[in-house]
Amino acid sequence: MSRIQFFAPLLAATSMDDLSSREHNFESVFRVPSSHRLVTVRSRARGGTTTTVFWEHDEYNSFGHLVARYKSFEEVNVAGERRCGWQKFDKDGRLVGASQTLRSS
Repeated sequence: MSRIQFFAPLLAATSMDDLSSREHNFESVFRVPSSHRLVTVRSRARGGTTTTVFWEHDEYNSFGHLVARYKSFEEVNVAGERRCGWQKFDKDGRLVGASQTLRSS
């Protein structure tokens, strides 16, 4: 049995579709005020022995001014172990917050 045949059932169980179809309420995760708007700028997925989905969001205040940028990710390896997290940057690119979860608190 080849390595690919051995890992195929595990990879199928943790495919990119499984990750990218997961719903996240990023407004809640990032605690964006209801008067602000969160815009998805980019999302991309990467496969392999670890499947990862990355997202980038911009937050705008009620006047339409950029107030923050977010980078987040979720990944699953062939053993089914999950990691995720996010970082928040102010409009000048300084890191102002981070978390190792994508769950709302």
